[in-house]
Amino acid sequence: MGALRVHLFGTVSVEVDGGGSKLTLTRTTRGLLAYLLLYRERLHARDSLAALFWAEHPDERARGCLNTALWRLRRSLESGGVASGAYLVRLPSGEVGFNPKGEWWLDVASFESAAHLAASKPFHAVGPGEVQRLENALRLYTGDLMEGFTEDWTLRERERYRGLYLSSLFCLAQYHGYHGEYEKSLSFGQRLLAFDPLREEVHRHLMRVYLETGERAAAVRQYEICREALERELSIEPMEETRSLWVEALGRAPEGRARLGVPARGEALDRAIHELRDAVQGFQDAKGVLERAIALVERLSFAREG
Repeated sequence: MGALRVHLFGTVSVEVDGGGSKLTLTRTTRGLLAYLLLYRERLHARDSLAALFWAEHPDERARGCLNTALWRLRRSLESGGVASGAYLVRLPSGEVGFNPKGEWWLDVASFESAAHLAASKPFHAVGPGEVQRLENALRLYTGDLMEGFTEDWTLRERERYRGLYLSSLFCLAQYHGYHGEYEKSLSFGQRLLAFDPLREEVHRHLMRVYLETGERAAAVRQYEICREALERELSIEPMEETRSLWVEALGRAPEGRARLGVPARGEALDRAIHELRDAVQGFQDAKGVLERAIALVERLSFAREG
């Protein structure tokens, strides 16, 4: 038997490297192996595992079910001359876990490593090699984690990996837009919105790409897609920043736009001037209120003394 290969994205499958033969495991045994793999950095008390997977049974029965599942799992993984403990470890105290030092490959581990690397820095600071690694890792995401499993711990992990996947797509959309690779930028942004159409910042990014390439009609259509999704699902209107892009798309794009993701100087200056005027007006209004209050206090004090 060669190295173990486990796929947790989409349908859970366990196979032997080289021959590609898949192991036949029960649903519970696949779930137990997946749990030990996802939390491979620690050992687990048998009572905790028994309560997690067989909560509907009395304690003694649950422990018996766990022992049977571990025996079947060990027999499947450690056949064909594989040394005992190559994949599953157990302590005299009864704790069990997956052996992270064995010869194995896990799709979610490869994906997570690349996704965290990209998330550790701003998109414009990511290097070409890191981008290529991330794009390769995204191909591993063939579906949500452990499809068909509905236990609480699987739902939590599924949501976490889904969030990593979406943030990775947005990182690539921003990276390629920043470097003028607009088709790739649009492709990654659209893939993200296919998963989560309520991500308004992604709609804005696509609108900026369309404006950058002179496709104002496409930017207007993207705004309408955004507005309809927000209205349908959340009964809210797009943010002011999104509406400003829509107004820009209906008119003329400002000259000399900076690289995508970095505001144009004229645009930033106009915004700063507008905010300064608002602040000055607010100060003047407050000053007027204060002066009237002081005058009122003085009149009341004078009347009282008289």
